Amino acid sequence: MEETDVKDPNLKQSLESATSQISQLALSNSPTGVANLAAVFLFPLFINYFQMGVTGAATATVVSQYIGSFLMIWFLSKRVILLPPKFGDLKFGVYLKSGGFLIGRTVAVLITMTIGTSMAARQGPLAMAAHQICMQVWLAVSLLTDGLAASGQVYTPRNAPILVRKLMWLVSNGLSVLPASIYYWLERA
Repeated sequence: MEETDVKDPNLKQSLESATSQISQLALSNSPTGVANLAAVFLFPLFINYFQMGVTGAATATVVSQYIGSFLMIWFLSKRVILLPPKFGDLKFGVYLKSGGFLIGRTVAVLITMTIGTSMAARQGPLAMAAHQICMQVWLAVSLLTDGLAASGQVYTPRNAPILVRKLMWLVSNGLSVLPASIYYWLERA
């Protein structure tokens, strides 16, 4: 970093922060720019030259996204260590201990959504459209109730009696089940 002739320490710190952010922005945007440039060349190649039509457009999009992803990982690997030296250093037990319930709930929701979407897709476009509407309603209600549950957990003090904390945990996790039950009843209707 070059030295500046700025006397004000606040202004100097702001300038250094801005130049640092600009360099980080350039690093993060260069793979995106290369991916977009690749897409510009791949679209006509796959759509017109290889006569693939819509499939060619999808293929060109996927290839350009992979190019951008690999470039981003390559640039990142030059700046930070992406993987620890040993696989055992990852300490999965700590993650499972602190967030095991959340991981289990997320996996259960993803499996349920995947199976539901697959079943709706087999029924045709009308059922799939209704399924998408139900999914959007479920997502909105789920986000609202999860936000309420998280704020309720935050506002429960650590020194509160154990009964109050258990009640808050029960209410917050009960609120998380509410959107799933609403989704289930909307799907059946």
